[in-house]
This record gives sequence, C-alpha cells and structure tokens, in this order.
Amino acid sequence: MQSFNFALARTAFPENIGSAARALAVMGFDHLSLIAPVCDYQDERAITLASNAADTVLKNTTIYPDVRSWSASCDLVIGLSARTRDLGPIFFELPQLPEILNAPAHAARARIGFLFGCERSGLDNDELSYCHYVCGIPTQAHTQYRSLNLAQAVQIVAYTAMLFLNQKNQDDLKMQSHSTEVFAEDAKRSFDRFLEQLVYSDRMQSFRQRTTPEQTLRRLRQLFQNSIDSQASLDFLYGFLRILSKN
Repeated sequence: MQSFNFALARTAFPENIGSAARALAVMGFDHLSLIAPVCDYQDERAITLASNAADTVLKNTTIYPDVRSWSASCDLVIGLSARTRDLGPIFFELPQLPEILNAPAHAARARIGFLFGCERSGLDNDELSYCHYVCGIPTQAHTQYRSLNLAQAVQIVAYTAMLFLNQKNQDDLKMQSHSTEVFAEDAKRSFDRFLEQLVYSDRMQSFRQRTTPEQTLRRLRQLFQNSIDSQASLDFLYGFLRILSKN
C-alpha cells in the first residue's frame, strides 16, 4: 500500500506549519516533515493553529537539513508549484494524481513524497532537481490570484491523497470479495459432487434405507455449508468424510 510523506521546505511562518498540520490531521495523515525551517515549529502560534493536531502531527514532525536527506526517505517525489518550467521534471495537474500513481512504472514505489516550497518564492531550482514530477493545483484561468496559501495547498493535496487511498482500499476490498465469491461457488459445486458420491456409494446403502438420498443430501448441505470458508476447511471435510466412509 502506498503511503504519503508531506514536506515543507524553508517555511518562514509558524502559523503555516500549524495550519498545515491541522490540514493533514483532518485528512487522516499523522506526520509532517520540515526541511530547513526558518521558524520554530513548536512556536505557540503553530500550536494554536494546529489545534488537536498539535498532539499528533506536530508531535511527530521530523526535521531535515535539506531536500536531499528528506528525498532519501521517498521512492517518488512530487513537487508542488504554480509555475511550469521549460526544463525540469514532468508537469501534471493535481486531478491527474491517481493516473500518475497507478502507472505501472510507479506500482512498486510505495513511499510518495509531496514537497512544498517556502511562502515567498516556492520551490527553487535545486529543490526541484530532486523531484520526479511537478504538480500544479488548477485554479480559474481568468483570476488574478493564481497562488494559494501554503496551508491551503497542503489541504487540497492531502484531500486528493485521501481520496486516492480510499479508492485503493475499496478496489482491494472488491478484489478480495470477488475472490471469496469465486472460491465459494467453486467450493460449493465441488463439495456437492463429493456429497453425492458419498451418499450414493455402496457403503451408505444401509443408511439410505432410513431416508431418501435427497433428504440426506439436504441435511448434509445444511450441516456443512457454513463451515467451508477456505480451501483448508474444504480439504479437512473431504479427508474426514472419506475416513468415515471407509469404516
């Protein structure tokens, strides 16, 4: 299962750190990374704006001296920027995130890092050089305000990441449910054939005189059908009934 690591580089205002921590907490994430912060993340202003996240996300915060050391903990790094560059990592917009993460080339990359730049200038060229992709958050094309506040950007990306993880979990549950249903159908058919062979065998002739084979089959199905929840259970019943039929 993929996991997400959110990192803020050179953050100057403790209020943004606290707000970002709260944004992550409400989306189900419990960790924040700070890269060479210019302020104290334990400042009272950060703690106040973090609210309940002060005891979780802020408490679990990890400090890194530079992007290089932080990026070593990630398999895939996605930088957030409102600007596109002619040279540099591949650019995509946030709604495309599931497509990027589900690509076969990234299937084995479990640790996904989101890198946010400082409030004044965003990510610099050196920080971007550690990114595999650059991601933009789309806004209305005609508006004069194209740049989001740092904590707002973290909130939107965290929300998108949460939706992605929820969908992955649902897909996994559907696959497990489908596999269980297929096994149950196959097991039922196989077990029915085995019961029929057992009931109609010569060894059961004396027992059949007390009741009809159909009644015996129904009783046996009712007795065993809820016990077959795995191949191991099915094999155990086969072996047990075979021994009984030989004695």
